[in-house]
Amino acid sequence: MGIYVMEPRVLGYIPRGQRFDLPDLIKGLIADRQPVVGYRFDGHWLDIGRQEDYAHAVESFERDRALFLPE
Repeated sequence: MGIYVMEPRVLGYIPRGQRFDLPDLIKGLIADRQPVVGYRFDGHWLDIGRQEDYAHAVESFERDRALFLPE
């Protein structure tokens, strides 16, 4: 799972016009002694990056509505 929040200056680490993965960015930041922190999330998470993932999430929500919207 991942939600990434970064300062605008991080854009300077991303090369233009070429493939560049997040691990490469993180490694570059660490190499330059820039702060990189994380937060462990132990809750329920569904990736909805693809249509079939989203459809699964909608089904899960309908089936377990109380899990997502507790009273």
